[in-house]
Amino acid sequence: MPIAVLRQRGRAVAFAALLPTPHRWGVDLLRYRPDAPPTVMDHLLVEVLHAARDRGMTSVELGLAPLSGLTGADPLCRLGRTVYAYGEHWYRFRELRRFKAKFAPVWSPRHLAAPRGWQLPLVLAQVGRLSSRPLR
Repeated sequence: MPIAVLRQRGRAVAFAALLPTPHRWGVDLLRYRPDAPPTVMDHLLVEVLHAARDRGMTSVELGLAPLSGLTGADPLCRLGRTVYAYGEHWYRFRELRRFKAKFAPVWSPRHLAAPRGWQLPLVLAQVGRLSSRPLR
């Protein structure tokens, strides 16, 4: 898996794991040091976008903005909207969406299938733990 590393005075301060396909890159994981400059993630992603463009790619997949944009009336959608609105203690849902929105993405819905409807929150929690830092 290719990794983009941003260095400051020779020291790695941020990285992005990339998922390449023949026509685009996907940004799988972005991380930075706590003492990194405040705009380090913006700078890293801009560099990734420029590198993709220089290689002839026309798009970069920024990944998901979990639980944002849920519109259904069923109980699980209502639960998802509540978690999105009040779950900042466990995961930075709104902050992640705001960060990605700065790059003017084309948002498209993603769907997840899970056995028996009420097992979905457990599946989502497991996916979240696999794709982010440990829960606080």
